[in-house]
Amino acid sequence: MPKSSLKALGVRIKTLRQARGLTQAQLAERCGYEPLTVSRFERGTYAPGVDTLTAIAEVLGTSVQDFFSESDTALVKPETIRHEITDLIYATNDVETLTEILSLARKRTKR
Repeated sequence: MPKSSLKALGVRIKTLRQARGLTQAQLAERCGYEPLTVSRFERGTYAPGVDTLTAIAEVLGTSVQDFFSESDTALVKPETIRHEITDLIYATNDVETLTEILSLARKRTKR
């Protein structure tokens, strides 16, 4: 794999990981790798194999194909974001915060 492609793959892995709110250590633990290995993948200094990409994709709730997508918006699936928002909402008991979230959602969806 050319260095530029390897770096691009690393950026995509990092972007997805951060979008899921995971640290390198958390991703590594869930995939069964060392944190240093994940760091090397993200920096583009080490090429993950197909099995490794499959494990990372599973943990990140995406597909291997998404690592090679041209569009960054294709990296994050709407249902993944929807689940994360729902989890955050259910974890919040503050009425003001919930009201603000509802207000922002209504503005963005024009409801």
